Amino acid sequence: MLIWCIVVIMVRIAIACPSLCVCKWKGGKRTVECISKGLITIPDGMDQGTQVLEFTDNNLRNLPRERFQRMGLLNLQKIYLPQCRIYSIDDRAFRGLTNLVELDLSNNMIAAIPSETFPDYPSLMKLTL
Repeated sequence: MLIWCIVVIMVRIAIACPSLCVCKWKGGKRTVECISKGLITIPDGMDQGTQVLEFTDNNLRNLPRERFQRMGLLNLQKIYLPQCRIYSIDDRAFRGLTNLVELDLSNNMIAAIPSETFPDYPSLMKLTL
């Protein structure tokens, strides 16, 4: 019985973390790190309790409409996307992330961000462009 429980827990952990990423508790928060992996999209398969995304130095290019919401990542508090070659952000890319406190979009190729992008984020304290 104990072995079965361990197997179930290990499978759950494996499913909750994308294959190219490292998932861990960091600073008391459930964190997914996918640093310098050449990703062209934010991968599926993250635990819905994830609080921090660290995706520095990838090839995301754009952030599509409601991507985080469609993935069920509504508990996100911090998103780090510096050096991801992002040039386009949909005005609803971050929709539903009412707990978002920090967003780092620095060192990308963003020329403009639609004014409608951040109207419903009362917790957003730090935006780095």
